[in-house]
Amino acid sequence: MQGCVVGLEEPLSPMEINMKPSALLILLTFLCAPQLQAQQVWVVDDNFSPGVDFLDIQSAVDNVADGDTLLLRDGTYAGFIIDAKSLTLVADGNGTPDVQGGIVLSNLAVGGHLRLTGLTVSNLQIGDGLQASNLLGSLLVDTCNITGGHGVDYAGVALTDCASVTFMASTVLGGLAGNSNLPTALEGGAGIRATDSNLYLLQTTVTGEAGSTGTSQVASVGDGGLGGVGLLLQGGFLGCQTSSVTAGRGGDGIGSIVAGCGDAGNGGDGLRLDVGISTGAPTAELNSTPTMAGVAGNPGTQCAPGVDGSNNDILAGIIQTYATPGSDLQITRPFRDGQFGFVTVLGNPGDVVQIAVSNSSQTAWDPLTMAPSVPQSPTLYSIGVIPAWGVLNRAVKLGLSGGSLAQHYVLQVMSGPSGGTMTPGTSAVLSVIDTRY
Repeated sequence: MQGCVVGLEEPLSPMEINMKPSALLILLTFLCAPQLQAQQVWVVDDNFSPGVDFLDIQSAVDNVADGDTLLLRDGTYAGFIIDAKSLTLVADGNGTPDVQGGIVLSNLAVGGHLRLTGLTVSNLQIGDGLQASNLLGSLLVDTCNITGGHGVDYAGVALTDCASVTFMASTVLGGLAGNSNLPTALEGGAGIRATDSNLYLLQTTVTGEAGSTGTSQVASVGDGGLGGVGLLLQGGFLGCQTSSVTAGRGGDGIGSIVAGCGDAGNGGDGLRLDVGISTGAPTAELNSTPTMAGVAGNPGTQCAPGVDGSNNDILAGIIQTYATPGSDLQITRPFRDGQFGFVTVLGNPGDVVQIAVSNSSQTAWDPLTMAPSVPQSPTLYSIGVIPAWGVLNRAVKLGLSGGSLAQHYVLQVMSGPSGGTMTPGTSAVLSVIDTRY
């Protein structure tokens, strides 16, 4: 390929955007900058076959170069650690790599970037599902399902001192508390626990886990555990658009007033704000994002009931809420260079639709609208009008610049009435991979 190619077409009316007009070349120059390209693409598959470079993720992480891309085929993998390295991990095609263990990310330098796309993380061991600390660059998690480990308040995601973490179209669930044979019942895991970090949620569901069920093996030891908080923000900033944050329910008490009471566990708080260690009181901005408390569990017979949690528990800091309509963007990923895939936009019939394309490593987020912004304006493409049935399908082709093997873009949908204000909707990450992989 001679340059970065972006194409959009109707299924029955092809229209490809070529690179001849000088104005378009200028607009797309920032998308094709060499410093934003991955150095190499490596294939990871737990079953060896021709073309496979590594059988497990950790071996790949340890041996590839900074800035490389790991293409993960469908399979089951152990947890892994990435320390002081920029990498992109993206699921191949329709497969869902299942990481059965925790992911630990640490010590990312300023200007570095980490990306996880299309992974399922089910931490079957103790510990948080995804743990990130001291990330001075950016972490982008797209279309992932992450669950914390078993034990006492293990979070789905735990962040400490992270400059910019973005979740797109993902689900996060706190770790399972399990049943307790101890005098103290176990609290359900928090969905996300963020300390002194900047966190952005777009079309993402975050849920705290339920508290543990009590036990009646010892008199008066049958209380249910506290429901896990949906999202705990200690210092830093939280920005949400079209997402949801829900706490876990309290655990059920077991027993009776005769045999030894098991009181009900209290429900967890949806969103809890408290001071950080280094950043003071936090700020949360919620755009079309409900926060929901967990309900109390059920008590043992004639035992004490629990108390429902709070939607928002503000120990320190402020919450600002906004309500903005938006459209839903769905894409197939990853794309192969020169091939077409489909973008689906759901929205109001009659609305005009545009797609803004920018390089994901350059993307920041406006704290009010949660729309992406980049140092240079992203390139806008008009792709049509939403029909009466509310769904617009378009074929899209994004190519690679000369010599690169993988590039990663953010696609942002913009929609609104003809001649009216265009409203930013949801975003998605699109990885373009060389056809050899």
